[in-house]
Amino acid sequence: MQVRRYKARCIETISGREAWDLRKTLPKPAVPARTEYDIGAKPLHPGSIGPIYQAMIQRAFDRGGLPDLTLHDVARLL
Repeated sequence: MQVRRYKARCIETISGREAWDLRKTLPKPAVPARTEYDIGAKPLHPGSIGPIYQAMIQRAFDRGGLPDLTLHDVARLL
């Protein structure tokens, strides 16, 4: 799975080839940020899996799905 997050670019980051296209500097209506997920053939990197599991565990604890754990236990595990 691949995650891409899009955000606005400031005018200084536009390349020299794009700088001459003044249409790119015109104002545009605001759009909400978006996150896209793609499923790929390669396994997830361990650095990508940790935040996913942490969010799942935190959500389960917040909803009462882990009654044996205390707040201290969850903080220590995450």
